[in-house]
Amino acid sequence: MMGQQQPMMVLNQQIQIELRRISPQRQNMLIQHMQMLSQLPDKCSEIPLTDPNLGIFLAVVLDKLWERKIPFDSVKELGSYISKCGSKQREFLEMQCEQYMTTKSYKNNIADSFGYGVCCEGLKMCTLEAIAQKYVKKFSQYKTCSDIPPDFFKEKRGKRYYFLAAFEVKTPSDFIEDKEFFASKCTLKEKKEIEEACNKFNENSAKSEDQGVVGYDFCCKTMGHNCRPFYTQIWFFALCGGVGLLLMGIIAVVVYFFCFRKKRGGGKSGGNMKSSKKSTKKSKSKG
Repeated sequence: MMGQQQPMMVLNQQIQIELRRISPQRQNMLIQHMQMLSQLPDKCSEIPLTDPNLGIFLAVVLDKLWERKIPFDSVKELGSYISKCGSKQREFLEMQCEQYMTTKSYKNNIADSFGYGVCCEGLKMCTLEAIAQKYVKKFSQYKTCSDIPPDFFKEKRGKRYYFLAAFEVKTPSDFIEDKEFFASKCTLKEKKEIEEACNKFNENSAKSEDQGVVGYDFCCKTMGHNCRPFYTQIWFFALCGGVGLLLMGIIAVVVYFFCFRKKRGGGKSGGNMKSSKKSTKKSKSKG
């Protein structure tokens, strides 16, 4: 069965299938690389990517293989091969992995697929940190709220939202340079979605007060949300002042009644003492 074949064999077979499908004209364009494509080189860094046509061809091959099942133990073998790619090969594969990350296989975190071996095991593109960096890179290119994709604040892995991970990344120097223009172009619906996202950031992130992260820069500096700690805000001082005055009033009332009652009680006892002295004098005179 195809699902039980080794990953490199699966890749080579798909290359042969696609080679047979292309026109003779395109085959002539790839003639210089046909021999190498008949069997992948031992090292990923030796895959020739100088010809744009070859890149297009390999992109088609990979697109057919992303969700192909491979033995689970072979995923690491494929990952090891990909991890030794050169910069050109990595750049090419990272672009192709964007397509893999739209598949059901990726979204369902299926770890015994060809795409997982290349993109997750080999290029380490599926870690939360890597995804967060990718989100920040995209976010930095947005000029207005309308540039933000509809599902930007909804995508998540398990219970962890991707945008929250991105919000905790250190703010790059080119992040939303014209903040005033960005905020001025937001519709009411977009502002509401952003407000909900920023509330999640403030409630769930330990870095919500860190002025050096993306979330603070976006929510507070760009969108104008009040992100200062509660104990530095005017309402907090007003509340504390009101509570303080109330406590002082209660204490004053308690002290007043306590002293007043004590004073009244002391006067009565003094009068009783005088009357008792008079009665003793009278009794002595009679005696």
